[in-house]
Amino acid sequence: MTAILNGHLFQNKIFAEKAGVGTDACSFAFREKPGKFVIYTSDIDSLNHLSGWKQQTQLLISECTHVDIETVIRFAEEKAIPQILLTHIPPQIESVKDTYQDRSDPPSVKFASDGKWFEV
Repeated sequence: MTAILNGHLFQNKIFAEKAGVGTDACSFAFREKPGKFVIYTSDIDSLNHLSGWKQQTQLLISECTHVDIETVIRFAEEKAIPQILLTHIPPQIESVKDTYQDRSDPPSVKFASDGKWFEV
């Protein structure tokens, strides 16, 4: 596992200080098997912190409340990541889920929900 600093809490420095927490927040890259990774983001301000990531990634698990879905898809296309699993889904996305899940071009897009399992 590799921790990769992201800017989410730094962007919310005043809130973090009021809450008594630091401003370091991380995304994580987990090695699935030799040379293949899964990247997980919690709340993020952008995907810029992952721009230098060079490892072959099989799955990007990303929130889509603070970063829009199209940005996540473009990032996965640029990095040749074949699968996206979206979390932290805002209510306004519910009505357009099918549009993204029915994509014929990679990356495939899935939406997480409580109790749902996905295989990598």
